[in-house]
Amino acid sequence: MIGKKMLLSAVLLVCAAGLTQAGVTYVDADLTNTTLADGTAVNVTTSGSAATANDQWHVRTGFGNGSDVFASHADSDSPVIVTAINGLVAGETYSVSSYFWVAGDGTPGGNQEWDMSAGLSESGIVGFRYGDATQITDSSYFDSSVMLSEGDRRLFEASLGTAVANSAGQIQVFVSDLPGNDDRTWYDGVGASVVPEPATLSILGLGGLLIARRRRSA
Repeated sequence: MIGKKMLLSAVLLVCAAGLTQAGVTYVDADLTNTTLADGTAVNVTTSGSAATANDQWHVRTGFGNGSDVFASHADSDSPVIVTAINGLVAGETYSVSSYFWVAGDGTPGGNQEWDMSAGLSESGIVGFRYGDATQITDSSYFDSSVMLSEGDRRLFEASLGTAVANSAGQIQVFVSDLPGNDDRTWYDGVGASVVPEPATLSILGLGGLLIARRRRSA
């Protein structure tokens, strides 16, 4: 009896470890993995200066993860861009998010309420203001080192739902600014984490039930 209980507990620990240890894989958006929605190169300017109101993306250097962000002026309507997450397991289901910066030390007001739009398809893009997203404060949330704050800016996550990696092990994330809202966009990157298979969750649930029953009968 003890041997079976120990074996069951060990199985549960292994399954639980698989569910909890894998953090979100962050992918910094840059010109090597980001194009226009039609696959052509993004027409950008690059400098450490602020973006101008020209309806185009500007790669602002010296800020954010990877030391650059895709910036869009508050008065711009920049084109849809797409960032590829590569190296995934083909056919696996992932939770997918995009990440952007918000000013105001996490409690912005006025034109500090930076925003973005994103989705898992071009037609599925929706807007995210800071109140629609989640500030990431725990460094262990990711499976690698990701900067969460810089100056008065904080990194926010826009959850986009789930997607299945294609045969090449890739998921695409479509991103735009939020035209009509008078705040800038600082888009930094995307992220993915494996969605646990139902069988794994079932094993954990069944194992927990069996342990509870054994304890009651002991």
